[in-house]
Amino acid sequence: MKIERTRVYRYELPFRTPLLLPRGALEARTGWLLRLEADGGIEGWGEAAPLPGFSRESENETVFELIDCAKRLRDCSLVDAFALRRASTLCSSVSFALETAVLRLAADHLEIPLRRLIAEHSAETVRICALVPDLRHDSRRTAWTRSRQGFAAVKLKVGRDAPAESRATVHATRQAFGPDAALRLDANRAWELAEAVAFARETAPYNVDYFEEPTRDWRDLPAFAAASGARYALDETLQDNKEHLAAMAIGGECETDTPLGEVLCGAHAWVVKPTLMHFHGLVEWLRAASSTPRIVISGAYESGVGMSALVHYAAAISGAEVAVGLDTYAALDADVLHRRLPLGDPELQVAALDGPIEVNPDVLEMVWEG
Repeated sequence: MKIERTRVYRYELPFRTPLLLPRGALEARTGWLLRLEADGGIEGWGEAAPLPGFSRESENETVFELIDCAKRLRDCSLVDAFALRRASTLCSSVSFALETAVLRLAADHLEIPLRRLIAEHSAETVRICALVPDLRHDSRRTAWTRSRQGFAAVKLKVGRDAPAESRATVHATRQAFGPDAALRLDANRAWELAEAVAFARETAPYNVDYFEEPTRDWRDLPAFAAASGARYALDETLQDNKEHLAAMAIGGECETDTPLGEVLCGAHAWVVKPTLMHFHGLVEWLRAASSTPRIVISGAYESGVGMSALVHYAAAISGAEVAVGLDTYAALDADVLHRRLPLGDPELQVAALDGPIEVNPDVLEMVWEG
């Protein structure tokens, strides 16, 4: 099979409400789609959508790399396309786009679902963790709404307002979801060590599942766990140490004889956002690794092209028991797909996403064709 045509498109999708990020409010989500067309009418789609304030690469770097990949893929065989995936210099968002486009091409050629190309015994269902976003966007009402929909796990943003208000919102969220729901608190590195420990102790009665990145310095995380008795999860720390993780993927084990290794292996969960930390071999390593913490595949406000790939990643890597972070999709007021993905319920039957990607060309801008 040979790739006969490659294209790169740009999209811009509005958020339902502005997304509050460290560098200000984001009104719309911008990203790029890679489309590979092979003989026989087979297509592979991938998405590169760096998130401002979180991704290392700029938009200009992203589109330059993506177009370069598209040029190199033109007239490639599927074998050569898989070889191009090994380029270690690609930025994360482009690596994710290239990987998923090529894997989708191969899955369609083999007539199997993407998730089963990644892992033969992938899960048939994926559990979704509800996201209650910024405290300033009426999160308490959102919490009550999502709890009535039956979500058994919820992620709440904390640390952006006064501790007393954050505690009150944690209390309201626990009341809304009941005593059995997994409550995850994401501070996005908002606190110094002492502040993080104090907040964890004060919210201990609410049975928090874990605190995601509670301290400004990742080196303080073991001390946070020891002093508070609380569990922590990693997100930004994984992104900041992508090169170290790539080296670990080659070795296959999680070493504890360095400060970073201790933090990585001591985490209760890794919140893995491929758009922000992808590298060649990430998926295979996470699928096969036995010494890593539980993996929570998560989104970074991708469109339906990237999000549908993440559903398959979640089915193959996180499995049916871990509630994954794909509720960012609900923040988008429109999509590049003709029909939105069915991600509004607490549990998704992954087979609902096994069909071909149906992209709406009316919302895309062609930026390269070859």
